[in-house]
Amino acid sequence: MTTPDHGPGLEALTEGEVIARAFAVLAAVAEERTDDVDQLLVTLRWPDLTTVVYALGNLAVDVIAELRGLDCEVPADRALVAEQARRLVVRGMTDGEGEESS
Repeated sequence: MTTPDHGPGLEALTEGEVIARAFAVLAAVAEERTDDVDQLLVTLRWPDLTTVVYALGNLAVDVIAELRGLDCEVPADRALVAEQARRLVVRGMTDGEGEESS
């Protein structure tokens, strides 16, 4: 798999623009605008794309910690959030059993 850092059609964003893009993806997902999500991600260079994904993941960690009354700055609490995420992965994998991919 090729993951280009530069090339025709790829944007070079500042750190602030990458974070703004992450929030734009969040807004598009909240509004169920799938095509817009595609457009927000397709032109990103690989390092910027991974930063967007990391920012969204970090936001999810913060939200799960908050909902459970945990402090995401405390390693033991982050470990509890990670365990919850792993349970969600397993549940997602088992919920999809027996379904055919399209």
